[in-house]
Amino acid sequence: MKTIKVLFINFLCFILFNCSGNEKSKVVDIFPDGSPKEIEVYSGNPPKMELSKILFISSFGDTAITINVEKNDTIMPEIKKEIVKQKYDNGQSMIVEHWIILGLEENLAEIHYFDNMSDILKIDDKINGRIKKYAELHPELGNTPSPNNPLKEYLYGQWNVASKFSGKKYLSEFKGGVYTFTEINNLGKKLWEEMYSINYNWDFNIVLRMLNKGFPKSRIKVGRRVNYQLNIDTKDRFELIDAENQFIFTRIK
Repeated sequence: MKTIKVLFINFLCFILFNCSGNEKSKVVDIFPDGSPKEIEVYSGNPPKMELSKILFISSFGDTAITINVEKNDTIMPEIKKEIVKQKYDNGQSMIVEHWIILGLEENLAEIHYFDNMSDILKIDDKINGRIKKYAELHPELGNTPSPNNPLKEYLYGQWNVASKFSGKKYLSEFKGGVYTFTEINNLGKKLWEEMYSINYNWDFNIVLRMLNKGFPKSRIKVGRRVNYQLNIDTKDRFELIDAENQFIFTRIK
């Protein structure tokens, strides 16, 4: 339902963006789920405002009718959906849904990236020229309500890690309140391993405190703290960033 509402908002923005002139609009009617189905668009400023257009919108976001009162014309735009496979920026092949709105201007409005389980990964908003990443589409990840912590649930499991600066490879694992970080060589052999306790903070932030575990012991500085900011791209890819490092994490499935 959340995805449908996101699509509706972008769809409406596209329609209103293409209405020229000094115009104002108001929602006349809405569907039970809260999405609008009729919008009146007025031209001019008070007190000389006149009805310019009436927009009728499907609850499924696939059709709409625009009655141009001033020009005595009716437009019935159509949304064309295409499901294709496309390489994502991590090199994997993803299912992509292209939305093209026909009847107003035949411009590509949005590209939706989602996986084989139909979980949306990101939205390429062509109208506003910006990418809406996973963290923005799932803002609840940035909160830390008790007792369930959505950020902890997202990070749980094993990840491949690469340093964006040095190119070195690592393995990591999030297990609730404990985090393990290990450097490996080209043969997959562990060179060293560190373990930390984790505090999951609000707004995509975590604090790590080193535990007296791992090897070699010369690396272990018990109590050392590191604060990282998370940049979540998809449900299987994120970055940890601080003043000294930037690591790219890819989930091990």
